Amino acid sequence: MRQSGDALAWLVELGGSCSLAAGTISFVLLLWLKPMLKQYALAKPDVRSSHKTPTPQGGGIAVIAATVVVFATIAIFSYSHKGSPGD
Repeated sequence: MRQSGDALAWLVELGGSCSLAAGTISFVLLLWLKPMLKQYALAKPDVRSSHKTPTPQGGGIAVIAATVVVFATIAIFSYSHKGSPGD
């Protein structure tokens, strides 16, 4: 059984690794999606808009996709690396 300090250190390390992985995946997906978003998802400014030039929308798609990939990977690895019941 882990000591509370070990468990906390492991949790902080896991959180940092997940954040770094999700950020990296988001960055790469945004670079890949940006030309497509400029072509198909361009918000044109109107009277209520705060933008003066057309702005690409849809960057949240990359953030959600990266988060899902990271959590799915954690779920798969934590399930496949479980030992016998009681570990």
